[in-house]
Amino acid sequence: MAIERIKPGGVYPSPRFSHVVRIGDLVYISGQTARAADGSAVGAGDAGAQAEQVMENIGACLASVGASWEQVVRTKVYQTDYSQMARVREARDKYLLQGHLPASTSLFIEGLVDPAFLIEVEAIAYLGQGSTNMAIERIQPKGVAPTNRYSHVVKAGDTVYIAGQTARDADGNLVGEGDAGAQTEQIMKNIVSCLASVGATLDNLVNVNIYLTAPEQADRVREARAKYMGTDNMPASTFVFITGLAAPEYLVEIEAVAYLG
Repeated sequence: MAIERIKPGGVYPSPRFSHVVRIGDLVYISGQTARAADGSAVGAGDAGAQAEQVMENIGACLASVGASWEQVVRTKVYQTDYSQMARVREARDKYLLQGHLPASTSLFIEGLVDPAFLIEVEAIAYLGQGSTNMAIERIQPKGVAPTNRYSHVVKAGDTVYIAGQTARDADGNLVGEGDAGAQTEQIMKNIVSCLASVGATLDNLVNVNIYLTAPEQADRVREARAKYMGTDNMPASTFVFITGLAAPEYLVEIEAVAYLG
């Protein structure tokens, strides 16, 4: 299966990376920033305006492989200005359709490659055009508080994308205020529920990314995670300290990918 590296029309080309890489039915879209097709920066100081340009760029990337927003299975949003989160959400909601929401993670960080950029969004899409021709399934797992901003679980073929999970219980209540260990335990329970919704277990996990805002509590996170993860079937994993999550009370967020084959 050949790898295709694509330069989408309407997106400012870069000599440093490919905006779009396609491998069969999977399409990886590089982190998009608020650059117009002519290379100019859009929306100085305005994260909402920047988010709209970012979403336009992602749309152009999708179009380059004959895809649309309905085929996006996962997004990751990086922001630098917490005070403008609502503006970003408003812009994002203009493009994403209820019933076709991707699994998503939203992170706040110190900065992006250009200080003028306030937001960057990366994405994965699934074309479902291979011999299996399996449809995308977006699932609300039992035991996990529902949301109308993203899908907790997206199944694309044999791959399962689990949105960044936070320490909300099934009723939407925060668990473990100020305690990253207790929050991690709730998160792992949520991930177990997400996996169960597609008939999977923790043994099916292939990748886990952990984001923590309280570095001094890293050991508490590791201890809580170890209660759920054995030593024989551990996933590939990344553990990153960041400046913030979608709500200030969240200390930890964990996203995951599982494989069912």
